[in-house]
Amino acid sequence: MWVWYAFIGPGYWAEFKDVKQQLESIPGIEIKHLGYNEDITLEDISAEIYVRDKGIIRLYSLTRDSFKEPKAIGFGAIGNFDIRFVGKHFIDVTNEQGKRESIKHDVSGFAINLIGDGAFAKMFPFEIKNIQGLVNKYDEVEDVISQWPNADNKKYLDFVQGIAVNSLGHAHPRLVKAIKDQSKKLWHVSNAFQIPEGEKLAKNLCKKTFADYVMFQNSGAEATEAAIKVARRYFYSIGKTNKTEFYV
Repeated sequence: MWVWYAFIGPGYWAEFKDVKQQLESIPGIEIKHLGYNEDITLEDISAEIYVRDKGIIRLYSLTRDSFKEPKAIGFGAIGNFDIRFVGKHFIDVTNEQGKRESIKHDVSGFAINLIGDGAFAKMFPFEIKNIQGLVNKYDEVEDVISQWPNADNKKYLDFVQGIAVNSLGHAHPRLVKAIKDQSKKLWHVSNAFQIPEGEKLAKNLCKKTFADYVMFQNSGAEATEAAIKVARRYFYSIGKTNKTEFYV
């Protein structure tokens, strides 16, 4: 027993140490937990890391290769989303008659592989090559995960219309992050001032729509009044100064 441990153990602990050092070398993260299976023959290293100003990522089956070009990354959680899955798995086997047949059995788990051509990796419209890549694409990964069905396999759509509608939905990670980031700057400011985020939005609207110019208003009444003024100004500029009726 002692000889076996002396031969197997040091290699495992050396890899554990290397994984810790590699995690610590990634900018902007903090190791919240780094663990290993008590049965060292399984050589299973797991970690929960915190990405600064974003949230946690839970990882399983870490090795030295997880930071290079691994064949698998055990991904268990990001932000407020824990990974849980159930499904069917089919295995092709040769039966006693020498014929090929498929055997179906149930599968479930709490971590998925983001690497390669697997079913879960294909759910992401971008490639993740290693742990550093996962950290760098935190927002994109969380965005994809947030659109998956929840535990009761249901998605909820807010179709409420009227006063104070929420056209952007509720608690979407990208929306939460945008609100959090903006709260560190200005909560609200009049359109009389220069607003960099507003300028960026206006440029995108001009680029992706028919409009040449964009003017933001605080209410529907102001927007309608501005539209009437623009229409009157247009007809005045082409010599139709008596134009008084407009149809929407």
